[in-house]
Amino acid sequence: MSGMFNGAALKSPGTVQKLRCAFQSVIASSFDKVIQTLTLSASDPAVSSCDFESSCLWTTSNHSERGDWSVVSADDSDPSVVPRPHTDHSLGSSEGHFLELRASPGQCEYHLTSPVLPFSSELCSLHLALSEWTPAVGNLSLLIVPVHPGSAHNLVPLYPLPHSTRAQWEELQAVIGRMDEPFQVTVLYSSCQAEGSTVALDSVELRNCEGETCFLCNTVLQTDYTGDCVEPSRVCDFHTDCPFGEDEGFICGALPPGSYCLFELDDCGWSVSTLHSHWRRLSAHELDPQERPGAALLSTPGHFLFLQVRESSAHRQASILSPWFPAPVSSSDCQMHFSLYLYGDFNGTLVVAVEESDTANSPLVWERNGQWTGAWEDVALQLTGIEHRFQMKVTAEWGPGSEADIALDYISVGAACFHTEYLTYLSPDVSPLHSVTLSVFAEVPLMIWFFNSCGTSGPHGPTQAQCDNTYRNKNVSVTVGKEGSLKGVQMWRVPATNRYLISAYGAAGGKGAKNHNKRNHGVFISAIFTLEKGDTLYILVGHQGEDACPGRNQLTQKICLGESSVIEDNLRGGANADWAGGGGGGGGATYIFKMEGSEMVPLLIAAGGGGNAYLEGPESSLDQIAREQFENSTAAPSISGRGGKAGSKTRGGGGWRDSSSPHSQAGQALVDGAVGGSACPLALTKLSWATYGGFGGGGGACTAGGGGGGYRGGDAAVTDEITADGQDGISFIHPSGEIYLPPLAAMEGHGECAIKVQLNCSHCQMQSCKRDEDTHQILCLCHDDEVLASDNVTCVSAVGRTSLWCLYIHLSVLTCLPWTN
Repeated sequence: MSGMFNGAALKSPGTVQKLRCAFQSVIASSFDKVIQTLTLSASDPAVSSCDFESSCLWTTSNHSERGDWSVVSADDSDPSVVPRPHTDHSLGSSEGHFLELRASPGQCEYHLTSPVLPFSSELCSLHLALSEWTPAVGNLSLLIVPVHPGSAHNLVPLYPLPHSTRAQWEELQAVIGRMDEPFQVTVLYSSCQAEGSTVALDSVELRNCEGETCFLCNTVLQTDYTGDCVEPSRVCDFHTDCPFGEDEGFICGALPPGSYCLFELDDCGWSVSTLHSHWRRLSAHELDPQERPGAALLSTPGHFLFLQVRESSAHRQASILSPWFPAPVSSSDCQMHFSLYLYGDFNGTLVVAVEESDTANSPLVWERNGQWTGAWEDVALQLTGIEHRFQMKVTAEWGPGSEADIALDYISVGAACFHTEYLTYLSPDVSPLHSVTLSVFAEVPLMIWFFNSCGTSGPHGPTQAQCDNTYRNKNVSVTVGKEGSLKGVQMWRVPATNRYLISAYGAAGGKGAKNHNKRNHGVFISAIFTLEKGDTLYILVGHQGEDACPGRNQLTQKICLGESSVIEDNLRGGANADWAGGGGGGGGATYIFKMEGSEMVPLLIAAGGGGNAYLEGPESSLDQIAREQFENSTAAPSISGRGGKAGSKTRGGGGWRDSSSPHSQAGQALVDGAVGGSACPLALTKLSWATYGGFGGGGGACTAGGGGGGYRGGDAAVTDEITADGQDGISFIHPSGEIYLPPLAAMEGHGECAIKVQLNCSHCQMQSCKRDEDTHQILCLCHDDEVLASDNVTCVSAVGRTSLWCLYIHLSVLTCLPWTN
């Protein structure tokens, strides 16, 4: 059983309770199963708060005929029989009301549950007042319960606020955070030992649950913190308008199949073919270079729809059809968006038309002929007059002299075209009896992309096939450069205009033959950049410098096992030494850059670690360890690292831009391909000891270690000293980026890159936060002897406590370090 509170009804028994909360069963529809549920705005006082003086839509558990919970006042009974607070919390009056629990024998759980809320913002929290007048024998917590049956429940603690405003009442708070689907919150009291009156609750209130988020305001989406409005036709158009991406989030995954497609996983139901003269689903690396496709198409990451137009084709017409869509509910807001590429000589016409069921009409929506710029362009079309089920048809017709390539991508028939259920979760004024499509509340699409070395190592980058295999069944699709300075570089297209946090991890240096207790870590660095939809990011993921051991022949293996000291013995001979090798290769840097015309523009560079020398040198104090360095100006020198003299010596790491080194053991600069350097000639000739620097400009090893790659390459020892490690490279952040975390040597292994939509942390005192992956809560971060206050926003002094910043580095490694201003 359950009960609903109506304070007026409880005080006036004859009053009929008009507000009721109910769930209807799951029913079938043409799209998916539908939950008929009550979804209310958190701005409604009857939803957002319960002071038990007026109507309240929260419900309770009842395990007995008389009910476990009841609304009472301090004056309602003899305090000698049932002790109670002298006043309620909300009014501070003995006549004020609160909710009292009288536990039932044999029952262990009692709850107070909110109505269904459509969503919540990052700052959403629950506040309540608690009074316990008997020894505490139970536990009070908050359960967040999504309506969708496949979503996980989340149990969160209630924390006491530092100063209570009422005697005998303790004020508590629980952080709910951002919820992207309908949900309820349940205040749960758990005890199997309680009997009789045990606890009282008052001033139950949801706060800030409709903060910074997008919602429907009359006929538009509005962000309440800016006052800007977004037209419904721009929901699900592959352009992010809302501060947290609500308009391009999971709502778009609930649209009819084929109406919102990037073509990364499949054809989305569009009528693609395998014939060359028809529309095909391809990626850039599947194009035939002999056909001389345009540069913009060759550099396009991921998959797209492609038509090869040739005069010699048997058919000079090719069409592609979408799946069938339900009839639009709006003629004014329904639009189709797509990106179009047309390159070459096109003596023809490209037409977009609508085909409706139950009618022979195919009204023309858009027509284009003549030449285009050879670059991707966005097209938006108004779809009007459609009254039946329909599909979109794109047709190309051409005549003599046509030699062109046509491609389509980012096709969207937006959310406003279909049932308004697709937009209801964004509305602050949802009808109390509105039905919501269940599939709308599916899992949020992944908003973070991880890039790695595609399973490769050594001085050269990966191939397209290797990256395709690595990223299969993941949300990453890249095109890998095949030649020149882009060989091995992964090209990724930005899916939507937004602010992105880019984290880059340089690769670690290699270990020395007798210096293998630890390696010099690659550098981690991150910054926030504003990227535009359709931008191409070029990502070179650095490779770890090669380790000297286990060696590649019998003698080097003996050296690695400590059974031979031929190198130490011979190097003691000074200038006449004729043995070398055993150092580790320098780690490659991870570069993220853009192209402006033919010019490479660096955004973020995480330097590689220097390679270890053959032997470990004397212990260095912390004061002697160089801090990680970075540049923040493109005017700063971006040269490769210095190394030994020509012949048998170690070489430095490659930089961003430098003249090509004549020595193969030097790490190459990025503009020259960033190939890792080879071992010094003497190591190769005497011991066949080939210890390469990593892809990304890592310097090759000799007896000393190679320098790490970077914006400026790390130096290597001039005299090939037996204990001289290669230096780390120097990192870089473009001036247009906002530094998120300064450089930190943290990476053990190959480099990586992570890109994610940046959280809005403007509410946090330090302007820094992270999302809890399990609860979706936004947690503000503090530093410098401070801890987060109970409001989850401000930072307070942690007197008597050691303050550490704990950072999750390399996805799974927790690194803690002191933080200073």
